[in-house]
Amino acid sequence: MTSTFKRVTRIIMLLVLVSLFTAVLPTTPAGLADVYNCFSVIEIVYDEEAANVPLIPIDMIMNIPITLNYHVDGYFDGDIPVFYANDRHLKNFIYLYIENKSDWCNATISPNFIQMPALANGTTENATLTIKIDDSAHAFDLGEIELKVRVTDMGAIKGGTFYSNIAFKPGYFPLLKLTIPGERVGLIEPLESTKFDIEIENLGNAKTLVTSKVLDVPKGWTVAIDPETVIGTGTIGDNPKKTISLALQPSIEFGYHNNREVIQVSIIPSYYDDPSLTGQEYLVSFLIQSKGFSTPGFEAILALLALIIVVICAKKRKKMKGKINSRNKEGDHS
Repeated sequence: MTSTFKRVTRIIMLLVLVSLFTAVLPTTPAGLADVYNCFSVIEIVYDEEAANVPLIPIDMIMNIPITLNYHVDGYFDGDIPVFYANDRHLKNFIYLYIENKSDWCNATISPNFIQMPALANGTTENATLTIKIDDSAHAFDLGEIELKVRVTDMGAIKGGTFYSNIAFKPGYFPLLKLTIPGERVGLIEPLESTKFDIEIENLGNAKTLVTSKVLDVPKGWTVAIDPETVIGTGTIGDNPKKTISLALQPSIEFGYHNNREVIQVSIIPSYYDDPSLTGQEYLVSFLIQSKGFSTPGFEAILALLALIIVVICAKKRKKMKGKINSRNKEGDHS
């Protein structure tokens, strides 16, 4: 109690002396009149571990803890704050703003207003920066939020404005749109082949590797599809569309066929620079009916038989023509 009284008395005397100096010496430099001023200092600290977690566009909101460390600095920083501590009319206000941000994100700070005591040894308050990004954010590009903190004046304790840049990164957002331009149903004969096109549009935010494979190929059928396709992204102006084809031929086993099969294709997107980052599996189904006779290998035999028959017929015709000519010659002699 006595110590506090002595400190307050010393400050009052100091203020009186400075006032006297100011009144007596009007030409005294401003620095002499401000000798008793103290200054607010704010240190802005953000949780870098939380900020380093890749933020997925649309689906995910990131909360980054912010810590404000506030203290008063000055020649009389141990005395001036004590002098104002019991003055209910003097309050120290701190305002928080989002000053700048990347175009493809939204950010808010909460709370945006804090009252903190002015102490030489410092005090701490917490806030939360909330970030949400849209689908135009390219994967793993650097995003930044500029946080502004303004401290108001409180008597001889001067305020100030402080800034901090908070860095974060969008994550990979795998998303495809699949379109089948034609029918998903086909009717073919066993010795015929057909194909189906699959149009793929990359709606994600990075260059994407698309892996395709056919599931449960029917016995005896021949099925093929492009195993890997690379598709660009519209977030950086690339062409985000590609078309792949499913080619197939039913079983050509000898005999009559009337088989109906469902051919299912699995399509999985992944990040081109790191294929371990994959998206959901897309399944596309086609219904194929194989109907008709299959005579594998008999075509060549039939063609050979036809050729033999033609040759035999030609020889017979030639032979008959020779006999006719001979008879005609015998008739002329007689």
